[in-house]
Amino acid sequence: MHKWQYGVDAGNYGPYVPQMPENANNWFSNAATVSQMTLLWATGYSWLAQHTYKNDAVANAFRNASGIVQAREDYYNNGKTFGDANFGLKGLFQAGIDPVEQFVGSYHYQIDRVNDGLQFTITNQTSFGSAAYHVWPYSWNWSSGPMGNFDQTYIFAEPYRK
Repeated sequence: MHKWQYGVDAGNYGPYVPQMPENANNWFSNAATVSQMTLLWATGYSWLAQHTYKNDAVANAFRNASGIVQAREDYYNNGKTFGDANFGLKGLFQAGIDPVEQFVGSYHYQIDRVNDGLQFTITNQTSFGSAAYHVWPYSWNWSSGPMGNFDQTYIFAEPYRK
């Protein structure tokens, strides 16, 4: 089920109304975190931002991301432990209004077996080129300063599915 469901309440045949996702309590804090990351990246102060999010609301935003859902199934069905999840126009719609997924866009993932569970590690580099939906040539990205490269890591764990 999607994070946002569109539908009509019983007896209400008006316009479609978005229903808040189950983790709506985290949405506002995640939006604030993403706003801060965006501001620090845009101004060149991304070194002040947190770069690793582990088992917190920000990292947990990926649990139901379409790329991770597919990665999880590929792991259980084929043993695939790493890959890339591309965002694009399809990802834009699949992410809905999730601020973390919208900020990260495309990412690389790795799945590791840890004790009785799986650990998902998602890495991303925000750059001017990625923010411009790759219309900007990648070779023109820069490593620091306003809108320079900003690396982030998101880690979450879950029990192993038997």
